[in-house]
Amino acid sequence: MGWLEPLRQVVERATVPVDFFFRIDDVGWEDDRLFPLLDLFEQRAVPIDLAVIPQALTPGVNTDKRS
Repeated sequence: MGWLEPLRQVVERATVPVDFFFRIDDVGWEDDRLFPLLDLFEQRAVPIDLAVIPQALTPGVNTDKRS
């Protein structure tokens, strides 16, 4: 993960907490990978921003259960 190295270095040198957020784009494809990831964020009480493509949602997915 060489592309993350500059970020890691900045965070390690920070003398105060560093605010950042997680965002997942194109939600609606590959639900089998999305829901375990959402469960992980929920377990750790970490917020996540989702950019959902309504037409790509799997039919029958209950989007209210993750609110």
